[in-house]
Amino acid sequence: MHPFTALFLAAWLITLGLRLYLGWRHVRHVRAHRAEVPAPFAGAIALESHQKAADYTVAKTRLAMVVAVVDAFVLLALTLGGGLNVADRAPAALFDPGIARGVALIALVAAALSIVELPFGLYRTFRIEQRFGFNKMTLKLFVLDAAIAHVLLVAARTGPGNGESGITLLLVPRDTPGVTVTPLPTIDPTRRVYEVVFDDVTVPPERVIGTEGKGWKHLARLVDVACVAIAAESQGGAERALQMAVEYVKVREQFGRPVGSFQAVKHMAAECTSEIEPSRSLLWYAAWALQGNPRDASRAAAMAKARLGDVYSRTTNTAVQMHGGIGFTWEHDIHFWFKRAKCNEVAFGSPSWHRERVATLSGW
Repeated sequence: MHPFTALFLAAWLITLGLRLYLGWRHVRHVRAHRAEVPAPFAGAIALESHQKAADYTVAKTRLAMVVAVVDAFVLLALTLGGGLNVADRAPAALFDPGIARGVALIALVAAALSIVELPFGLYRTFRIEQRFGFNKMTLKLFVLDAAIAHVLLVAARTGPGNGESGITLLLVPRDTPGVTVTPLPTIDPTRRVYEVVFDDVTVPPERVIGTEGKGWKHLARLVDVACVAIAAESQGGAERALQMAVEYVKVREQFGRPVGSFQAVKHMAAECTSEIEPSRSLLWYAAWALQGNPRDASRAAAMAKARLGDVYSRTTNTAVQMHGGIGFTWEHDIHFWFKRAKCNEVAFGSPSWHRERVATLSGW
C-alpha cells in the first residue's frame, strides 16, 4: 500500500472514531433528558411531544452512525482490494517534490491555442508503435508556457478510434531527450506560445495519467475550467477596453467639442455596454457551475467561452475605432487588448465550435 493511501485511510478511520464517539455521547445525553420538559412548556402534551422529538433524534443519530460504519467498511474493502489505491497507480512524476510544493509548472501539450477546431488537433497526431513510445517525429503547435514548464502533460492517441476514445494523458518531463521547444511568433506578444516537437521520445507506462485510452474525460474537465478562465479574462479585457475608449473620447476634441459628445460615438459605447453587462451573468453562472452544478458545467463553460470570445473581439474593435487614428498605431496601448481579444477568441476552441458543442450538449 502506498504511504499516501495508508495516511488517507488512517485519517478516515480516526474521523470515523470521532463521529461514533460523539454520536454515542449525543444519544446518551438525549435519552438521559428524555423525560425532562422545560418549565414554561410543562404538561402532558408537551411531554409527549418532547419524548417523540427525543426518540426521533436518537433514531436519526443511530442511523448516521450505522451509515458511517458502512462507509468505512466500503472504503476499507476498496482500498485493500486495490480499487482505491489511486496513489499506487498514479505516475511517480505526480509525487515529485516540486509539483507537490507547487513550484513545478505543468504545460498542457494539446495545442491550447490551436487555430483549427477543437479538440486541439490531437487526433491522429501521435503514432504509437511501442508502448507509449513516440518513435516518429510529432509536432504540437501553440503550447502555452512550454519553455518554463518542468513537465509536459501530453494528450496523445494511443489506441484505435475517433473522437473521444483512445486518448491517453502522459506526463513527459521537458528535458526528456528528443523533446524540443521553440517559441512561436503570434499576433499577441504578451502571451508566450511554443512549438513542441517529439522526436523518437519514449514514455514509460508509469507516466500515464489515469487509465490508458480514457484520458478524454480528464481533458474535457480541464477544457471546461480553461474556457471559464479565458472567458473571465475576456470579460475583464472588454470592460477595460471600453473604459479606455470612453476616457479617450472625453478628452479628444474635434470641432471645438469632445468627440464623445457626438451621438454616433455614444451609440458605439452604448452597444459595447449592452453586450458586456449581460455577459457577466453568464460568466458568473459558468464559474459557479464548475462546482455547484457539474452536470451543466460543460454547457455553461461553452456558452460563456463562445459569448465572451465574440464580445471581447467586437468591443476591442470598436474601442480602436473610437480612438481614431491613434488607435491603429503602436503608440497607444489599445492594440494590446485588440490582439489579446483575437487570441482569446480561438483559444480552447472558436465561438462557432463552442456553439456547436452547446447544441450537442443540449440535445438539439
